[in-house]
Amino acid sequence: MMTEDPILDAMLRGDQEKRRIVEDAGGTFTAEEVANLLGISERDVDRQRERGRLLALAGEAPGYIYPRFQFQEGKTVDGLELVLARLKHVDPWMQMIFFTRPHERLEEKTPMEMLRCGLSEKVAQLANMFGEQGTL
Repeated sequence: MMTEDPILDAMLRGDQEKRRIVEDAGGTFTAEEVANLLGISERDVDRQRERGRLLALAGEAPGYIYPRFQFQEGKTVDGLELVLARLKHVDPWMQMIFFTRPHERLEEKTPMEMLRCGLSEKVAQLANMFGEQGTL
């Protein structure tokens, strides 16, 4: 949808791209869904988000959405917290991109794929470089 306002058009394109990134990564959960999945309260979900233990994106309504890829078998993927700690100074959308984009240093696999394979140290090393440079 094009408007007469180039800034508004750019913002709309950015929103569309964010939706595409989320969809390509498998979608999201609400805080309530994460609480049910992990067997904790919504307040505890908020605390984990605030402490950098969960990747959360600002939702369209007040509140946060949580990318599904960070959960496996009723818990967070092993090594997620370690990697998020290395990315703590990076915007959540950049964290999302980090986890979901293939990288040559990971044999063209995504960092999340490598975490699921138990290679958290290798992903954490890459996250260190990403956190320092903002991109790779």
